[in-house]
Amino acid sequence: MDILITGGTGLLGQIFVSSLLQNKHEGKIYLIVRDIRTAQTIFSDEKYVLNKTLFLINGDISSQDIGLSDANLKTLSSVRKCYHFAACVHLGEGEKIEKLTQTVNLEGMRNLLSVLPKCASLNELIFVSSAYACGITNNVVSEEWHEKPISFRNPYELSKWDAEQLIKSTLQNSNISFSIIRPSILLDNNINNPNLQKQAIYLFAKIIYSFSKQTDKQLILSATKGASLNFVFVDELVEFISNVSCNNQSYNFVSEENIPISSLLASISEGLHKTNKIVLVENSEHSVDNPLNQYLMQKLRPFDPYFHSGNLNWVRKNTEDKLTELTLNMSSKNKALENIRTYCE
Repeated sequence: MDILITGGTGLLGQIFVSSLLQNKHEGKIYLIVRDIRTAQTIFSDEKYVLNKTLFLINGDISSQDIGLSDANLKTLSSVRKCYHFAACVHLGEGEKIEKLTQTVNLEGMRNLLSVLPKCASLNELIFVSSAYACGITNNVVSEEWHEKPISFRNPYELSKWDAEQLIKSTLQNSNISFSIIRPSILLDNNINNPNLQKQAIYLFAKIIYSFSKQTDKQLILSATKGASLNFVFVDELVEFISNVSCNNQSYNFVSEENIPISSLLASISEGLHKTNKIVLVENSEHSVDNPLNQYLMQKLRPFDPYFHSGNLNWVRKNTEDKLTELTLNMSSKNKALENIRTYCE
């Protein structure tokens, strides 16, 4: 089967493409990329399949028709399935970030949905959303369409919710079937992967590591009592995506157990070999007199909403049924904590 992939040069996209090639995917793999040369460098180890199995097509998800020419659209006439991974995953706020997030995540989805019918054979779409597209809610997060929540932690979550709603309004009664995969926070077994430096939890750990080297004093962070996060490994997500069918369903691809913020910070401290380095307080208004610590809290502000918004619980029935079918076991929270600890060493 010939397939189309957006976001193929990101963390998930690269691992997904490599998995397809290692498993000798039967059919052509077309990647939409903004910079052909950069993509050629990324996939240099796969030079022997470039232009034989793996084809790079210049385009831009934020442009009309995702930047594809008529000639490129003709080239894609044999494509039957699209994997949409392209996303802006910035957790910050502000007008500039909000505009970028909406342009890539929402308008990008709109542009993609408008071009899919122009690919003559295409009738399936896999969209990777986020487990946190549910926003801030006190309800158990279902695998159905999300109602609009109380609020969102950042523009990223809102853009993913909006993108799902766009699929709902556009594809539910169309000839294109779809599946929405909602992974939680991604971890990678390969902690030397250079892509990790920009990934949420690794970026957080990197900031803590950097500040820990600048002072002998304790670093003070705050979190709501009971706040937790959920982590999944990207290789397990790739296997799941590779085998999921387009059945107009959503899958909350999350681990069975959340990890308390306190356990997360303890693992980071252990990785730094400074077990008492990070002090967690429950009062978000806790006074911090140390200028360096104040600067640290400023740098960590994009993560603050996740430390102060309680505990999410997800329904996993669709996901569990598929995991059982694949005989795929998701890694435990202990493995996730070990991964984070090791990254900080």
